[in-house]
Amino acid sequence: MRKCFFFLLFIAIMHQYVTGQIIVTGKVLDAGSGSGITAASIHLTDLKGKTYPIIQTDKSGHFQVSAPDTGTYSLHISAGNYAQAKLSIFLAKDTTLTDIRLSKQYDLGEVTINGAQVKISRKFDKVTVDLYNTVLTSAGTAFDLLQKMPSVILQQDGTVMLQSKIATVMIDGRPLNLSGNDLKTYLNGLPAGSISKVELIRNPSAMHDAQDAAIINLVTNKSLKAGWNGNISIGMTQGHYSRYYPSIDFNYRHKKINLYGAYSYTHVKELTSTSSSRPLSADLNQVLDIETRATLSNKTQNLKLGLDYTISKNSLMGVVLYGSSNRLSQDLTSNTRFTHAQLQDSLIRLATLSHVKAFSPSVNLYYKLVTDTTRHSELTLNLDYWHYNRKPEQYFNNSFYDNLDNPYRDNLILKSNTSGLNNIYSLKADYIHPLKKGRLLFGLKTYLTKRDNHFIWQNFANDKWQIDDNITNQFLYNENINALYSGYENTWKKISLQLMLRAEHTNIHGKSVTIDQQFSKHYIDLFPSVNLEYNLSAKNQFNLSYRRSISRPAYNNLDPFRQFQDQYNYTQGNSRLLPAISGALELGHSYNNILFTTLSYTWSKNVISMLYLQDPENNALTTTYDNLSATKSCELDVAANLAITKHWTSSISTVLTYNYVNTLFREAPVKNEGWGFNLFLFNNLLLPKNFSASMVMAYSAPYNGTIFQYSASGFINIGINKTLLHNRASVNLAVNDQLTHVSFQNKTNYNNLMYEQRIFRDNRTITLTLRYKLGNLKIKQSSNRKTGIESEKSRMDNK
Repeated sequence: MRKCFFFLLFIAIMHQYVTGQIIVTGKVLDAGSGSGITAASIHLTDLKGKTYPIIQTDKSGHFQVSAPDTGTYSLHISAGNYAQAKLSIFLAKDTTLTDIRLSKQYDLGEVTINGAQVKISRKFDKVTVDLYNTVLTSAGTAFDLLQKMPSVILQQDGTVMLQSKIATVMIDGRPLNLSGNDLKTYLNGLPAGSISKVELIRNPSAMHDAQDAAIINLVTNKSLKAGWNGNISIGMTQGHYSRYYPSIDFNYRHKKINLYGAYSYTHVKELTSTSSSRPLSADLNQVLDIETRATLSNKTQNLKLGLDYTISKNSLMGVVLYGSSNRLSQDLTSNTRFTHAQLQDSLIRLATLSHVKAFSPSVNLYYKLVTDTTRHSELTLNLDYWHYNRKPEQYFNNSFYDNLDNPYRDNLILKSNTSGLNNIYSLKADYIHPLKKGRLLFGLKTYLTKRDNHFIWQNFANDKWQIDDNITNQFLYNENINALYSGYENTWKKISLQLMLRAEHTNIHGKSVTIDQQFSKHYIDLFPSVNLEYNLSAKNQFNLSYRRSISRPAYNNLDPFRQFQDQYNYTQGNSRLLPAISGALELGHSYNNILFTTLSYTWSKNVISMLYLQDPENNALTTTYDNLSATKSCELDVAANLAITKHWTSSISTVLTYNYVNTLFREAPVKNEGWGFNLFLFNNLLLPKNFSASMVMAYSAPYNGTIFQYSASGFINIGINKTLLHNRASVNLAVNDQLTHVSFQNKTNYNNLMYEQRIFRDNRTITLTLRYKLGNLKIKQSSNRKTGIESEKSRMDNK
């Protein structure tokens, strides 16, 4: 009740209404793209030359300024590297100006390449990488593309990190609701060419779910041009095996209707090998070594179909349908060797065949209404449904050999079926209410998850399959989250402030049907966020932000099934996992929209971490998850966008990290601390005769995380692009290679367990991509309808 009282008190305070005089509202847009310009300075001056408080546009380009009396005024607008504008206006009452469009001068705040544009735009809270029809999206999958994004780290278990935070991955502003290998499989089935933009938001406000400590939003292709247009492309990558990525997208915009869609097919076949080593005795004399070699084939079809309809000049509605069908197969062989004094004692050969079928349809309905076009009062509604049906089947054939390579027992043949049915329902409403000074923000969201997972384990004996009732299980999991948020934001002269508070009520019920065990959890948490910006001058801006967030366990990590990997390796979820709570404080500085420096400090409790448990009787190793009591980390991020010449632009990002863990983990002490360093370098080069080239390099130095130590990793990608047929067609050739011998390597020395793992992936590739633009290239950009609605904007407000 105490938390609810403070939340209601916060809402009441936010409703204070401050009187003003004559209110002038308007919007500043980029003349080229039509998007809003953030932090444009608005100077209001009267005929006597008196200048009133300078204000800045918000993140969608809107501004609101007060005049003391009727009369004629001069309005001066400036923004970074845009040409300035000056208007003369007569004010007799509250006035809404027509959109003000600014043209760009030579832009040092972005990295740009002519023809196939690649732009890396940086702000305090977000990095936006515009990729539409560029060399970075010419080949590969969305998973490959994320590896080329600044500050993005892809961990072995499929976790996607944005610097030190677990990121929520979204498609067009909607969470994918996948994690681990399911997320990796989905991203590997989505062609990079279907993505036009990647938004990296590392400290979002409390308008977003408390789960979203960081956000990676993949924006798919959607044209802004009127009439009919689209793209068709086909890419082929050659590594150890061939990979194919054909796709097509279209857009038809006419009057009140915008119809758009896309279809893609991805066939990825790749080779992966793994080796691990685990001493079984304190003197390191007895060792268990495992070597695996796996060939994976992933065939995925993706479909998107959407319709936007402008109901009136103040309202818009639409529907978007998504569908994904995946067929995955894997042929894996492994050798498990026991050695004593470096001599082989015995050997287990395992042959595994895996087949996975997954189907994931979803639908989004949305409605947007501007109730007050003069002061921009706005209501947005979103209704979502997401379904995920996964049916994996695995066969295991274990063969046993002595030190002379002679069989010493019958083969052990096993089979597992793990079917998962997931349904998610979501209703979300957001409302913006303008005040004469500032504006209020309100929202609510209800979210319901229903999961039904079956795990059936069978042994082959006496020439027939027999179900093992000791392992077979069914796990039901329901999760309901109800959230409310409220906030206030305003700009005073050189200062902009946003205060937000979010409350989330979580209800969880889980049940293991076969063994008749169940649990329930109910809790309420408050999640504040603060964002303060100070514009010292036209070249120097400062930012201070704070956010409290929650990291709930991935659904798969809650499933209590003990799944067989090989005779000495198992995986098992943990239904007792607690959500992790963290706080993040960031201080940032921007110089001339070129150099960005951010210092951040993050502290967390109940951090969810991977854990290895070794059975002392049979030496079997179980990989599971549990909570660490506390962790801390500090980061220094320095990034620069440089225009070296008119034809050569570059973006560089460096992150220095210090991680500190000193706690108990399963009643065993854990102390792990150390420095980490990440480097991201991107170069664009414009060449004669419609050629262009790019180079992307990323490097991660060795670092410590929770109970693990990770080795260095990195890659380099070089591509060259040629446009043909009057910019209608393009050809791209790219090569990719890793900078380190091992793709991924980690080791741990925890609670008398020493374990080291090395993974080698098929990362040395060459790719050829052909693209062709459909429709009339001479069609003009669709006009800016006087609706008060940004109908082309992504429905995720990146505050």
